[in-house]
Amino acid sequence: MIPLQGPELFFGLVGAVGSRLSSITKGLKHSLARVSYQLEVVRSIDLLLLIEEYDQIMERTPEDRRYTTYMDAGDKFRTQMGLGDALARLSIGFVKNKRYSITGHEESPIPRCAYVFQSLKHLDEVALLRRVYGPNFYLISAYVPKEIRHQNLVSDIAASHYD
Repeated sequence: MIPLQGPELFFGLVGAVGSRLSSITKGLKHSLARVSYQLEVVRSIDLLLLIEEYDQIMERTPEDRRYTTYMDAGDKFRTQMGLGDALARLSIGFVKNKRYSITGHEESPIPRCAYVFQSLKHLDEVALLRRVYGPNFYLISAYVPKEIRHQNLVSDIAASHYD
């Protein structure tokens, strides 16, 4: 059987903390699966955990500490690199590694593979991803009213303290 052909797709998600971008990711995964696409979620901030210096300062729990330390780590990394798109560059590296593991070449696209970059925080990240992936990059912005985001954060933080 010949595998289905189709371009790689790239989605960048933008939303304020508490927006629950994971809901958009789940919707994309479901929709793309219906047209035989696999989905790969790329959380650039999690890629920082692979760097020892950042792994040591990024706390995973409770949620309030995770939010704070992850944001601080992202800011520190951008500052140290002198690049607003530093985290997007890590994400592009992830895509290249994924391609290499499947195709044997980091520049060879994986047919019918979609990547979700969750969650972009800097305009330079969006600009870089648009330059690199061109018309196959789609930016999705989530708007959630402040009251609901606040309620989501309170709920998540409280749950993390009582797990």
